[in-house]
Amino acid sequence: IQTLDRWTVDLASGTVREERLDDTPQEFPRVDERLVGKRHRYGYAVGYAPDTPGITAPNALLRHDLSTGTTESVSFGAGREPGEFVFVPSDGQAAEDDGVLMGFVYDRGSNRSDLVLLDAETLNTVGTVHLPARVPHGFHGNWVDSER
Repeated sequence: IQTLDRWTVDLASGTVREERLDDTPQEFPRVDERLVGKRHRYGYAVGYAPDTPGITAPNALLRHDLSTGTTESVSFGAGREPGEFVFVPSDGQAAEDDGVLMGFVYDRGSNRSDLVLLDAETLNTVGTVHLPARVPHGFHGNWVDSER
């Protein structure tokens, strides 16, 4: 698990600038897919809640506001480990935080996973689908609008 860094490649000068954005251990950083390779405000990553030292498995989803330099986190309870979350806009013209974050959360106690949907602006849970089995960590996904 790594920190969150940004590398800016200047093709004209042949230089690379590295900038540390957050020291919190985290992985699987994501942004709104409509903005990949473009300037964006929000980024999401699987990481550790700041008030849980000694935890060995990721236990939170982090939302980085790159405009203000702040990070919010949402935890899912003891023994519940989030995987990679993707942003799903409410429609094609939606703002960068107007939609839901969707990802799997593994519950060690029951050895099952939930598909969890969070409001992207507030990080409040808006829906949970209880699955009958475990979805392994490392299962990656993307959202594709069915109307495309």
